[in-house]
Amino acid sequence: MKPSKLTLRILLVAVAVAVCLFCRTVALAKKPGGGDGANYVIVELPNVDPYSGLLTEHVSDVSADGTVYVVGANGGRACLWTVGPTLTAVAEDLGEWLHDNGLEVNSAGIIAGRRPGDYAPVLLMPNRQLVNLPGATDPRIRINNPDDSGVFQAVTGGLLWDVSVDGTVLGTTVLVDALGTTFFATDINDAGQMAGFVMQGTSAVPAIGAFVEGELLIMTLVNPNPEVIVGFSDMEISGAGDVLGEGADPTGTNGGVYPRSVIWLADGGTVDLGVELNVRHADGTGIATVNGSVQCVGKYFRRELIAFVYAGGTYQDLQQVSEGERSWLEIFHAGGINNAGMICGSGKVGRRRDYELQGCLLIPPLIVQSMVSAKQSGSSLFTQPKSSISKSGP
Repeated sequence: MKPSKLTLRILLVAVAVAVCLFCRTVALAKKPGGGDGANYVIVELPNVDPYSGLLTEHVSDVSADGTVYVVGANGGRACLWTVGPTLTAVAEDLGEWLHDNGLEVNSAGIIAGRRPGDYAPVLLMPNRQLVNLPGATDPRIRINNPDDSGVFQAVTGGLLWDVSVDGTVLGTTVLVDALGTTFFATDINDAGQMAGFVMQGTSAVPAIGAFVEGELLIMTLVNPNPEVIVGFSDMEISGAGDVLGEGADPTGTNGGVYPRSVIWLADGGTVDLGVELNVRHADGTGIATVNGSVQCVGKYFRRELIAFVYAGGTYQDLQQVSEGERSWLEIFHAGGINNAGMICGSGKVGRRRDYELQGCLLIPPLIVQSMVSAKQSGSSLFTQPKSSISKSGP
């Protein structure tokens, strides 16, 4: 029996659809760092203000009971999201105590930020007590995790503070080496290694610093691409000492600049993310040591903003390797990464013409069960107690 014209048309449409789906699959398979299956489970972070966008900024390491904290902004107000081992996220409005950016949180749930109004750097404790740091003037403050005696460090500008988890400021250290050079710290890890800058004339030069036998030692870092990257505005350091610097490429349109980040590896060598991603706009926002290897997250621009994770010499589009209960159109921002490989981000959920802006926590599937186990046993699988940092001689 000869097929009708209608049947032929249906067959032709079916073949065309199949070809399109095949081509799309092939295109995705060629994406750098791509692969089958989801590398991350998406936990949605509830909106405090459902009518405003949500932007995450930092994710803590996992606490001993399996809790992880995320800080960011929603509706122009600072927010905290607490995610427990059951993957239930609870939101809290912190606008009463903190400005809506420049935030960081450690595994004890202690938040570093700026006070509204005068933007003074402060610590917000879990009981919502504000702690002022003596002599602090630089508004961007960074903290590490508490050691086994309940003491952590805070750094900003040329100062370091030892602080107890009860909010007591135990001491202040001026970050000046034996030659009189001031180290302007912008981050500190649990080993006491710091990332920041030293001034050479009028230029801020990337550097790392640490106390060795009570003496501050400083080492400057070399710009791997000075013909393109003209300066750095922020520095972060991983648990193993890898450093992420936010550089500036001045070739932007209308006299602007592109963010162009660089990784200085702890074992030597550098990574220019603009070269690795083959884009001008390559903005690294967080770095961590995950299972002994360095991982970096951020966003790049190629027709649109795309959140990425860079590890092992390859990068992945986070939207393509993540799965959630709802359909995510895109993940355009990655705010930070912790030492368990969890990533905080932001994106669009729904349909192209009817979507909502949503925050998220991306968790590697194997970590989900580990969080549950940590809750049941009361042990910590990710946040290892650190030894105290000595800033005085033996």
